[in-house]
Amino acid sequence: MQNQHDGVSGLWRVTAVAATAAALALALTNRDCAKQIVALRNEDSARIAELDHQTGVLGSELGKRNRDLATLQNQVSTNQQLTQAVLAPDARLIRLTPHQPAPNSAGIVAITPSHNHAILQVAGLPIPPPGKEYELWWIGSKSGPVKAALFAPDTRGEGTIAATLPPVGERLLASAVTLERAGGVDKPTGPMYLRGVL
Repeated sequence: MQNQHDGVSGLWRVTAVAATAAALALALTNRDCAKQIVALRNEDSARIAELDHQTGVLGSELGKRNRDLATLQNQVSTNQQLTQAVLAPDARLIRLTPHQPAPNSAGIVAITPSHNHAILQVAGLPIPPPGKEYELWWIGSKSGPVKAALFAPDTRGEGTIAATLPPVGERLLASAVTLERAGGVDKPTGPMYLRGVL
């Protein structure tokens, strides 16, 4: 009977040892699986962060290209308006000559009432300093200077700008370009860069 009891006890010990070993192996496996899961999550998080960054960069680049495209489309449209204005039978042209701040600059203003266009084209103007813009003026016999357009040339000092038409009923004498504070002013206060008589 004792031998049978010892045999059962031995079997239980072996079973207990085997169960303990299996539990330990399972715990180690679970720990390794948990580490792998954490590592995979971290890797996925890093990938998601990188994809988010790349999406942001691509979004910024797309926005910049869209703005560049809109600028080019606007420039093409304005150039077409200038061509129409210059070639129209009722076109009036004012050639703008340089003044001292920009002795190598030049400009032309084309006014076409039949097309409802007034277009300024300039070249050789320096890039305005921060907080400044160029302003185009109509100079009439009754009202004096009337603002027509605000603009900044490109990096080459060039630009084609759509302007408002001179006031109805005003006898236009001349046109001028001055450098003013950003946002423009109601009457010229800054230095004159270009001027021409009709």
